[in-house]
Amino acid sequence: MSTFSMKRMCAGLVGLLCAAQIHATVFQVTVDTTGLAGTTATLAFDLVSGDADTGPSSVTFSDFSGVGTDFALGDAFLYPDLATTVSTLASPVILDEADFFNEFLQQLTLGTSFTFRFSATGNAPSDPSGSPDAFSFFLLDATGSSLVTTGDAGDPQAILRYNIGNANGPDVFAIIGPPETSVRVAEVSTAVHEPAAVMLVLAGLLALAVTRTASVRSRVLHARAPSPAAPQA
Repeated sequence: MSTFSMKRMCAGLVGLLCAAQIHATVFQVTVDTTGLAGTTATLAFDLVSGDADTGPSSVTFSDFSGVGTDFALGDAFLYPDLATTVSTLASPVILDEADFFNEFLQQLTLGTSFTFRFSATGNAPSDPSGSPDAFSFFLLDATGSSLVTTGDAGDPQAILRYNIGNANGPDVFAIIGPPETSVRVAEVSTAVHEPAAVMLVLAGLLALAVTRTASVRSRVLHARAPSPAAPQA
């Protein structure tokens, strides 16, 4: 392989590595719970399956923090597999689409506010009128009823809903009551490498190294080979 060809291949692999960068959208959710401070509550994160062509979806929750909030109260539950040991809010939690309805529940004592981040993987349905995989977030009391009433006509208990694959981001619903309770969502974009593409680049680099080594070895062996004897008269 010529030096020029090798440079072209390296440039192509570097370009592929750059193309392997994708932007994973991360949303930061901030809930003002001043009107509910001191209340024992349950955070409910629901992932509902949509059309089959959306593929398996998942939602990751991380970076939980709060002002006057105690996240250590109670146990965490993951539905439908309640026997599975799950992480509490002290570490990232991943909610996978294991069934039609999937839920993560975490008890806590509310302070004046709390925040968390979430990101989702999955595809929108191929048919624009189809049913997407959807993530919803609720704030419940000890009986499972919502502590807040929101302006969502379809589900007045949901604080926000995110149709996975929707480029417009989550629908955030205004909290009507109790007073001094509100929610806001900010989008944070972070560049990450697509794992499959990175593996393809590494495989290409390995193949290039093997090809280069074989080419050099072939030239060395050819140079060391004795010249054929000249025919005798």
